[in-house]
Amino acid sequence: MLDVQNLIKQFKVRGAAAVPAVDDVSFTIEQGEFFTLLGPSGCGKTTTLRCVAGLERPQSGKIHLRGRAVFDARDRVFVVPNQRNIGMVFQSVQQRGLSSESSGTAECQIDARQSCQGIEPRWPERL
Repeated sequence: MLDVQNLIKQFKVRGAAAVPAVDDVSFTIEQGEFFTLLGPSGCGKTTTLRCVAGLERPQSGKIHLRGRAVFDARDRVFVVPNQRNIGMVFQSVQQRGLSSESSGTAECQIDARQSCQGIEPRWPERL
């Protein structure tokens, strides 16, 4: 289970006020549940995931992973990324194109360095 409560992450900009990237975000994902963070570019989806993975340190809030506190600003808990036992696929693995076909499948063209041979025509829920 993943439990994120009142997460706040701001980025400091030299000579300006801090810019909010994640503003009081809370959600819970139960074991075996499929969950999607959805929103426009720049709304904080990736920053939220980076906080969960321990790659960013939020200013406030709590993150519990499998019942264990991995971040708690009030209690000054911060578990380093390699001790969280969680993976993340970075955005540098970008799709170059996505097209829908009449059969309801999708074709993905990804960087030649990545291998998805045999799974290209499947929707995510069929992987």
